[in-house]
Amino acid sequence: MTRKTLYKIMLLSGVAITLAGCGGGSGGGATVVLPQARLEDSFGPQFGVDYRANPNSEPVKPVQGDIVPLTLTAEPKPLH
Repeated sequence: MTRKTLYKIMLLSGVAITLAGCGGGSGGGATVVLPQARLEDSFGPQFGVDYRANPNSEPVKPVQGDIVPLTLTAEPKPLH
């Protein structure tokens, strides 16, 4: 290889490394990860709270709206 060819390869390699390091991102902002809602929270507003309560606590009497009525035509919810 000649010296001129070697310089061209080094220059192209440097440019490729520089461009690869840029990443094409949106300015380095942090990625926000939102937690998924728990399955028991989808059955009513108070159901999830009562479900996670201490098993030795006082029993809770459900009130109107705590438990969502079941329907046989709804799409099933995945358990995992």
